[in-house]
Amino acid sequence: MVSNLEEQIAKFWRLEEINFNVYSTEEKAANIYFENTTKRALDNRFIVSLPYRDESKLGKSYDIALRRFLSLERRLAVDNKLKIEYTTFLDEYLSLGHMEIVPHEERDVYVQYNYLPHHAVIKESSTTTKLRVVFDAASKSDTGVSLNDVLCKGPCIQEDLICIMTRFRTHKYVISADIVKMYRQIWISERHRDYQRILWRSDPDKPIQIYRLNTVTYGIITASYLATGCLQKLSTEMYDRYPAACRAIGQDFYMDDLLSGAGTKKEAINIRDDIITVLNSAGFELSKWSSNAPELLRGLSTIDDKLDSKNSSIDKQKIKKLLGIFWNQENDSYQYKVEKYQLNIRATKRNVLAEIASIFDPLGLINPITVRLKLVMQKLWQLSVDWDEPLPTDLLNEWRKNREDLDSINSLVINRLITDSSCKKRIKKELTNADNLLLRGN
Repeated sequence: MVSNLEEQIAKFWRLEEINFNVYSTEEKAANIYFENTTKRALDNRFIVSLPYRDESKLGKSYDIALRRFLSLERRLAVDNKLKIEYTTFLDEYLSLGHMEIVPHEERDVYVQYNYLPHHAVIKESSTTTKLRVVFDAASKSDTGVSLNDVLCKGPCIQEDLICIMTRFRTHKYVISADIVKMYRQIWISERHRDYQRILWRSDPDKPIQIYRLNTVTYGIITASYLATGCLQKLSTEMYDRYPAACRAIGQDFYMDDLLSGAGTKKEAINIRDDIITVLNSAGFELSKWSSNAPELLRGLSTIDDKLDSKNSSIDKQKIKKLLGIFWNQENDSYQYKVEKYQLNIRATKRNVLAEIASIFDPLGLINPITVRLKLVMQKLWQLSVDWDEPLPTDLLNEWRKNREDLDSINSLVINRLITDSSCKKRIKKELTNADNLLLRGN
């Protein structure tokens, strides 16, 4: 519960801040290292190397990985459904070549190697894979140092979420999609794969096997940087042939989510097709397509049919969650969903902050309501009210009234498209200025 609240608060403050990324010396060094070491494999996918600070500080990690695996195995033994899903996930990893067994003769050859504990993360809201195996690169070795501790995280090189979502509102015709297993389409250089060893067996009666992960891995601190760096590099390499598509790849991706569009259906279809071509050239495939115009979804190959017969590459839901905001594709509008306020929940500073932090509104569309909630929080801070102390009567009444008003946003419908031409021009100018500032700052 505390961890979840901390994550919500961190996300809340990130959205409240206006950031202009100025790269640190370490981040600049990571960029140079990425440019110098990234190459293409025979299958034309990217091969990247892990950017280390000081790998010599990394100690032994086999024993802790073994203890964690045996604990996981006991859990799987009493939950057959979880075991089947976990085994299926890792079987797919193996069949796709995303991990491989370490031969006996290589197990102790390398002076430096590292073992990653792993566990299941279940996301019930996912329309594809409910269970994902996540690898714990924050697990400490016997020196008290983890793999993540010796890696450079790398800078954020994609555009700000607010810029991406604001630009999305300026296009008359829009498309959205995401990259299938983006991290796992990128190879890790062979010399660094033994830093990504794991322990696994599907049958407790068989010996524990040592595997190594061959691709960019969930849980490693630098994974996001490496993956988005490959997208940026790809957009630069292919720009001369596909300028509009590469501009979209460089500006309209937030992690693996694409939000793009154009002023006409023909332009949007051309951009869509060229984005597919450019991404496919490096082994990336797009799925879960959505659009406010059905014509933009015609002719799309159902790539998910190759991956999972239960899924389609076209997202047929009327209302789709788009980077945290609900988008109604039929009437092309944004909607909000908040849980109805419960009077029986004790109002404390902790609960007030949790409620405020759970409201995701990166574009500030409901600021007239949420700012009043934030003012209550500000007053609680000024009064030094303890985290679990009941709110003073006057602030309790103010909080309840404003929180009940928030329930009304469930009926709010906001047009996605900004139709005012002068407003649209100002937005595009501001986005261009923001892009230029970003480039000059780094």
